[in-house]
Amino acid sequence: MHEPFFTSHFGRNEKKLTKKNAELKRRIEEAIGEICNAPEKSKLLKGEFEGKRSYSFGNYRIAFAICGECRRRGFVRLNRCRDCGEKHDNSLVFFDIEHRKRVYK
Repeated sequence: MHEPFFTSHFGRNEKKLTKKNAELKRRIEEAIGEICNAPEKSKLLKGEFEGKRSYSFGNYRIAFAICGECRRRGFVRLNRCRDCGEKHDNSLVFFDIEHRKRVYK
């Protein structure tokens, strides 16, 4: 099981999305659990989002990175994690959650 860490941006977006939607909150928690158990089952992103992965559930996307993969593939500069050296290779950093139409804008 991987250890999750959440950026403030992720937290703000999650709070905004789930403010009046308890069912979506439950689905997000379930998706985060699935990612923590098998993060490799997600899609590697390209272009300006290189270094991150995307997990899809319904109409929503979660953008995150696997710390060990980020270091091995040289994405540290792209992901700009301030506390990179403090996280273990099995850590996950969650960057964003958003509706599929808005997440990559």
